Amino acid sequence: MSELGFREDYELARRMHGALWAAGDYTRVAGQLTGVSAAVVEAAGIGPGLRVLDLGAGSGNTALLAAGRGAQVTAVDLTDDLFGTCRRRAAAAGVTVTWAAANPEDLPFGAGEFDRVVSAVGGPLAMAPGQQRVAAEMARVCRPGGVLAVASWTAEGLVGQVARVIAGYLPPPPPGAASPWAWAAEDSVTALLGYAVRLARRVASFSYRSPDSYIGYLEEVHGPTIMALRLASEQGRRAELRAGLLELYSGANTATDGTLAFDQEYLLATAAARAGH
Repeated sequence: MSELGFREDYELARRMHGALWAAGDYTRVAGQLTGVSAAVVEAAGIGPGLRVLDLGAGSGNTALLAAGRGAQVTAVDLTDDLFGTCRRRAAAAGVTVTWAAANPEDLPFGAGEFDRVVSAVGGPLAMAPGQQRVAAEMARVCRPGGVLAVASWTAEGLVGQVARVIAGYLPPPPPGAASPWAWAAEDSVTALLGYAVRLARRVASFSYRSPDSYIGYLEEVHGPTIMALRLASEQGRRAELRAGLLELYSGANTATDGTLAFDQEYLLATAAARAGH
């Protein structure tokens, strides 16, 4: 790919990522995901003095947990939209994190600059047009013998099921776009990370007042759902989409008292970084 094409693909991914999540309130969404971040931090063996790079920082969950363990943390995302929130959270927690907007396919760091490179359900990994380049960059900036740790929602789990319903109302991805699920399947993530990969399927558990009230919550804060509902309204299909989402969450509900309880599956992959990968 030419340098111009590479930059155009990155800019498209950056705009798509920004538009999807700017439609809602990702800080409220991310507040429910601290358990996934904790699993990544634990799997990576993050501790005092380690140099950590967090890809797809979001509102800062993973970076703040790592910094709370005494690590020296740099956190990047495709855009700086949430960095104000991140800085306020870091100040409240009494930790220091360096925040930066960066292209995960062309990280602005030196070889072996970090001891750990991590990502917890990070959109930049899923939406990057060149996922092999992302994986190569993760390995390049991690010192040999360091650890790469990535958690990604699976296509088979509830997030994947919801994404397939929503996709029917969103514009199609660009021709040749990479699968957003490559980091969440055993074969493909092993090919991406490539060395001494350890894999574990886990679940994050959620609860809410009722299935219907949870759909209402998504309508308020979840950017992709908001955008899909907006486009469905233009097609005269909003009620159809809402009913489809309600059916999915009701079907996944394990509560028997009228409330909502459900699990979202993710794949946790860890690998040892090696020289020249």
